[in-house]
Amino acid sequence: MAMAAEGAAGAVNIFSLDGPTATGSGLLRAAASFTAETTRGLSAGFDLQARFEGAVDAKLADGVKASLRGSASASVSAEASAYFPLDIFDFAGVTATLKAQAEARASIKLDLELRSDEFVAGVFADTAGSLWRPYVDVVASQVTAQAGLYASAAVCVKATAETKAGVRLFAKAGEPAGTVFVINFGYGFIYGYSWGLLAELSFPKRRTWSAGCSA
Repeated sequence: MAMAAEGAAGAVNIFSLDGPTATGSGLLRAAASFTAETTRGLSAGFDLQARFEGAVDAKLADGVKASLRGSASASVSAEASAYFPLDIFDFAGVTATLKAQAEARASIKLDLELRSDEFVAGVFADTAGSLWRPYVDVVASQVTAQAGLYASAAVCVKATAETKAGVRLFAKAGEPAGTVFVINFGYGFIYGYSWGLLAELSFPKRRTWSAGCSA
């Protein structure tokens, strides 16, 4: 695990954790960046991101394996700015703006694999010497089955606000002279999801035999 280390200018790697376990592996990372500007006013912002990936493999029974894969990510960013326009013929004062955004995504996938020859060998282990067992083994060796389930979802939210305060010394474009105080704000969001099922049967390549005789 690596703790806060300086990266690129304005960016900080908060932590990074990556390591295997007895049955799978996982990865967890987070990073943040900070910016500041003073060109024609003041502006500052930050961006925080985190991501997780994990995998688990397990043997459920002889010939039956399960695999679980998952990932998730999230980010939050915000920016604040203030400008000080000075125009005696239009507007003199301050304009402040605040923007924020949050986003999250997640996905998961589950796979099951059945190797029928290993499964049959485990289930009918006590009947290895029976007359019908070879026929069952032949059929089972020809089929491998797989099934899976996957799902994913995402959501994003945005918001913005602007405040304008000052004075207008002269009337302009139908707007009278005097003090000015305006607040504008808005927000929006979007989301989506999907899921599905997968199933597959596979057969090994057909075997061929040849025989010959010579006199």
